[in-house]
Amino acid sequence: MPELVFMGTSDSKGVPRYYCTCKVCEQARTTGQNRRTRSSLLIQGAQNTLIDAGPDFHAQSTREKLTEIHTLLVTHAHNDHILGLGDLLDFVTYARGHLPMYAPSEVVPMVKSRFAYLDRLDWLKPLPGGLVLEGYQVQAFKVPHGANGFSYAYRFDSLNFAWVYCPDSINISPKTEEEFMLGLDLLILGTSFWKEPYPMQTRSVYDVQEALDLKSVQAAKKVILTHMSHDIDAEVAVLPEHVSLAFDGMRVWVP
Repeated sequence: MPELVFMGTSDSKGVPRYYCTCKVCEQARTTGQNRRTRSSLLIQGAQNTLIDAGPDFHAQSTREKLTEIHTLLVTHAHNDHILGLGDLLDFVTYARGHLPMYAPSEVVPMVKSRFAYLDRLDWLKPLPGGLVLEGYQVQAFKVPHGANGFSYAYRFDSLNFAWVYCPDSINISPKTEEEFMLGLDLLILGTSFWKEPYPMQTRSVYDVQEALDLKSVQAAKKVILTHMSHDIDAEVAVLPEHVSLAFDGMRVWVP
């Protein structure tokens, strides 16, 4: 039975933001409540599958005493999701010699362009059809990322359980929800703000209030919110019974 480990649960800036003195950031500095590193998820079973590797990967892997990664999946080519790839490439060079790394085909060249100094061939490959990890059929689907372009989410299906990891999205179409995000046992969804005050054309991720109105959130048996900024205070958040906030190091068993 695999376990999902939330390696990180913050938005692109982390919590605390290094320059901020708001209540949540100050609390994160002192008690550790609300302290969050950049979002990433580990599927820990017979092997370890990592979804995204951001700039905090070194600290996250140290915290979790993680010394082995067997597969990497990438959602999109933004720095907060890929800057830890340098550490994983060191792992390939100095430890194991091989680590399958996959991304949706249109994401592959975008990621590789950030690591143009590498002389390796085909170190990141397009996600193959029919990929199975820990008994789950893996499928990527494209989602809008607002002002930041696009991202991909991953859906995992077994005979008895279906779940989705979608950390960066906004304004997902009803068609995409219907095709990929309904009938879920678990939905992990990014919500950067509790209630975001900025114009929609400048935004890139759902806020909590918008997420709670989504058909997919209302229909899922369990929902975990991740990718959270310093606007979300875990100490005071009140959510529906089937919805919870993720935290760094959180572990969730899946069948």
